[in-house]
Amino acid sequence: MTEGSISKTKLSDTILLLRPSSMLDNYAAPEMIEHLSSALAEGVLFVIVDLEQVEFISSAGAGSLVGNVESFRTRGGDLIICNATDTVLHVFQILDLSDYLTIHHDLSQAKAAIQSAE
Repeated sequence: MTEGSISKTKLSDTILLLRPSSMLDNYAAPEMIEHLSSALAEGVLFVIVDLEQVEFISSAGAGSLVGNVESFRTRGGDLIICNATDTVLHVFQILDLSDYLTIHHDLSQAKAAIQSAE
């Protein structure tokens, strides 16, 4: 995965949408961490990570997501996963992250969860 493989869209002052492409692996993990750290520094409360295009996620990729969850939750926000394939969901289950992560079926459900939390 090359630099710039995660698209970033600011949905509001407090909501950021990240969309990784094809793989969230050892090479993409630092970029994800950078986006999440920047979001925290900018005061973003909610990050939606749309995994629709992600065909493979490594433990480093999963770790890049988990590493900042508590920082968002402490501020009253969250990191929300949506559109994860069965393969990616299986990795979350193997790593025992399914109950820890906030996972929604699709983007509209993720947005609705944020609206009800705000």
